[in-house]
Amino acid sequence: MLINAGKYAGKTVELIVLTEPQYVYWLLNKDVSGPILKIKSHAQSLIDRFDAKPILNKICNAPTCSAEAKKMSLTVGSLNPYWWCSSCDPYSIGASYGTLQVVGTYRQALDHVQRHSLSPVSDSRELIRVLARSKGLPDKAGEPQARVFFATMLHP
Repeated sequence: MLINAGKYAGKTVELIVLTEPQYVYWLLNKDVSGPILKIKSHAQSLIDRFDAKPILNKICNAPTCSAEAKKMSLTVGSLNPYWWCSSCDPYSIGASYGTLQVVGTYRQALDHVQRHSLSPVSDSRELIRVLARSKGLPDKAGEPQARVFFATMLHP
């Protein structure tokens, strides 16, 4: 879906969801109508697709584990991901209770940034980029790659 007006005119909602998460966060938390409501609804649909995609090609960070990671955690105040499988528990290998937050969805990523970041615009971009790459988005992604990313449903 192409945005027809405003700052993001000429860009697709697909690209905006991946590159401008603070705008999407604002949009999701606003009571809107008309054309903006259509953009909001489409963005939510894309986020649902984003969240349904599994984490790919990541290995559990537990020292004695080599299983595929299924989850990502972040330490409060950090954007460095800790990848772990369904069997391992980061607390059992030394993480301090209350310092980790599981971040597996788009909304969880944005909520983490809102609560713990001094630079929400750049940090939300970086965190969504990390999470999207873990779900199959190429490193260099523009409009075509964003469309393919959202059009392709991957299965665990």
